[in-house]
Amino acid sequence: MNGELEWKIMQPSNQLVEEYMSSLNIGRIAASAFINQHLSKEMVAMVMDARNAEIYHPLNLCNIEDAATLIKEYIGKQNVAIIVYADYDTDGITSAAIAEKGLTRIIEQVYPGKDIPIWYRIPERKEGYGLNDTFVEQMTLLAHNNPDTEYLIITVDNGITAKPFIQKLQQEPNIQVLVTDHHEPDFENDLTPTNICICVDPKLDQSSPGQNLAGCGVIFNVLQKLEEVCWLKHEVTQSLYYLNAIGTMGDMMHLDLYNLCIVQRGLFQLNQEPMVSWVRKMHNKTKIDAFTAKDISFTISPMINSCGQLGHALIPFQLLTAREEEYISELFEEAYQIYNKNKTETKEAKKQAELDIMENYIDKHKFIMYPMKIEYPGLASKVATHLGKTIGRPIILWAETEDNADEEIIAGSARNDTKIPALEILRAAVRNGLAETAEGHSYAFGVKLNRAKIPQLQEYLDNEVDKYEQLHDGAITIDRTCIIDCLASTDEINTNTLGDMCLFPFAKNVPLPMVMIQGAKICSAKASKNNSNNICYTIQSPDATHPINVWVWNIKSDEYDEDVHTKVDMIGTVERDFMNPKYATLKVTDLRFY
Repeated sequence: MNGELEWKIMQPSNQLVEEYMSSLNIGRIAASAFINQHLSKEMVAMVMDARNAEIYHPLNLCNIEDAATLIKEYIGKQNVAIIVYADYDTDGITSAAIAEKGLTRIIEQVYPGKDIPIWYRIPERKEGYGLNDTFVEQMTLLAHNNPDTEYLIITVDNGITAKPFIQKLQQEPNIQVLVTDHHEPDFENDLTPTNICICVDPKLDQSSPGQNLAGCGVIFNVLQKLEEVCWLKHEVTQSLYYLNAIGTMGDMMHLDLYNLCIVQRGLFQLNQEPMVSWVRKMHNKTKIDAFTAKDISFTISPMINSCGQLGHALIPFQLLTAREEEYISELFEEAYQIYNKNKTETKEAKKQAELDIMENYIDKHKFIMYPMKIEYPGLASKVATHLGKTIGRPIILWAETEDNADEEIIAGSARNDTKIPALEILRAAVRNGLAETAEGHSYAFGVKLNRAKIPQLQEYLDNEVDKYEQLHDGAITIDRTCIIDCLASTDEINTNTLGDMCLFPFAKNVPLPMVMIQGAKICSAKASKNNSNNICYTIQSPDATHPINVWVWNIKSDEYDEDVHTKVDMIGTVERDFMNPKYATLKVTDLRFY
């Protein structure tokens, strides 16, 4: 870590900092970050007000009126059933939960006492992303055997590249499909079903609002529009912002003004009384008094996602929608155990994969394709996310298990933290017959591979990346610049500053303030008993009245020489102390001894 990053200090003027501090009632560190990120005082104030009315009305998404009208038509019929088909990740599971809670309550308000079956299908991760032949066969048989029942299938967080499956489904006269999605359409391979069913996806029209919506945000807006066409107030959807916030953060969506307001409103619901039962259990388990956007990203979402990764996606869906306290307690404990198991399994899988890739793949390939020998195929996506950030290459990982050893088609996870158009390249490979599917976002997408064609695909991907690099003067680069918002004293690493971090939904594109403690005296350094690479430094700024303890992870013990080094510069973010969440500490990103 030492010396890897280029530090760039962006200290704004004192006058402007004081204006932000006075106007927003915040501290110097948060004010400096807002200024450096070009967020106006008015915008920050709008986001900080969790009651912001801007998000209480649906966005004008393409086809949203037709979608809401279609649902209204179906819930008004007799002999009808609704099937919600979701994805198995956090976004998909929260999308399904929003659909369950939203549709159930809206139907109760419009048609009190009417019983419309609403079924949910969340595929196993080993089945791959999106609609599949098994579901088509099951639905076709069900519809054929029940010709008097009309079926409305609503896809959430998937469907925009499922035209072949939707064509097969709608061959049955009593099946209609409604697609709600936020992924990239694929017109070149004729996989986008806009000409055969209603599709609500902001990506269908680049001028449409909601370009940064998660899948849960799309179905949420459709339900808001359904309330309007049913002449209802937005009371049902107003109670579901917390699920929208979890899915939005879990899918790592860009937080534009709309999404910032959604997440802030969701955090307000997650922390308010009376608290949702499973949320209270999460508070108690983590000992966190007030959740932040980072807590959603690194605690709540991973618990939900872990279940899908290990083949238990129904557990978090049932947890999010259950109504009986005893059942909620049982589901929560089960989900949390899976989450802990996932962390253990992932840690070892990351270590082995990174070591093998760095030794045997990184010098040979521009686009990494790596088979993992792991028990749970779903771990591949989590490991891919980690490696995509560290190895500086587009990467595809898939699991090689006893269960899929004889399968011709295998599902994998792709990640891309470079400027390479990896999804476009994979979709071209699909058109050339070298891969089966490539669906998702430019930075994270699912693939289906033909095992026999993997060597040809590897050669093709390497060549395409090489061509792109030659045209763009080298594209595989990771920016190692670290922007520092302001200089800080160790006295400022306190609960007041920590409180400011809870007032705004800081996330990937609106990062937590990065501060620099300069010229701090090293009072002492003590290595962890469990790992000598983890060191607790007691440091004190020249102008500070008190020292603080700061843990630094994974720094080799020989990088610090107590006989030579007396001072240190540290950069990092003000966060909760992992030993005691009620106190603040500096989470160190980099440091320099002298």
